[in-house]
Amino acid sequence: MAQQHGYPRRRFIQLGVSILTVGASAPALAGSGDLAVIVHANNHASLLPSEIEAIFRATKRHWANGDPIVPFNLVPQTAERTLFDQTVLGLSPAAVARYWIDRKIRGGAPPPRAVPNAGIALRVVASLATSIAYVPPDLLTSDVRAVALIRNGALASARARSAPWEDV
Repeated sequence: MAQQHGYPRRRFIQLGVSILTVGASAPALAGSGDLAVIVHANNHASLLPSEIEAIFRATKRHWANGDPIVPFNLVPQTAERTLFDQTVLGLSPAAVARYWIDRKIRGGAPPPRAVPNAGIALRVVASLATSIAYVPPDLLTSDVRAVALIRNGALASARARSAPWEDV
């Protein structure tokens, strides 16, 4: 009988530790940082903000040349991911989770793959010609190309602007 109570108690303690860990590591409300939406340096696509949203909602799945788009998200609960989801998708972290659960139930495309940090996202996009991700602008290198910028809670794409970005 004691073992029957041991498992739920152990599970309850593990759950409590998980909640405390997530709460302690949860980011402050995003909005203070900037993000650059990046593609491989040889990818000459230009994207409107609505197309970027469609890519990260898995409703736009191919580049204009027919190649599959491989989007990468940062892991949930990071400041960058929260900022991206709120600005590009218009969704809170909880709403994003519900969106992907609904898509899975309805047999939709899977969510973008998650990478643990912006440095890895940059390296993946630099090495995979059909990929897209987002990183802080100070990480940009010549191996990737910024197609959009999130600044002050707004998304602006290079396609929507008349001149190339000089400040990215």
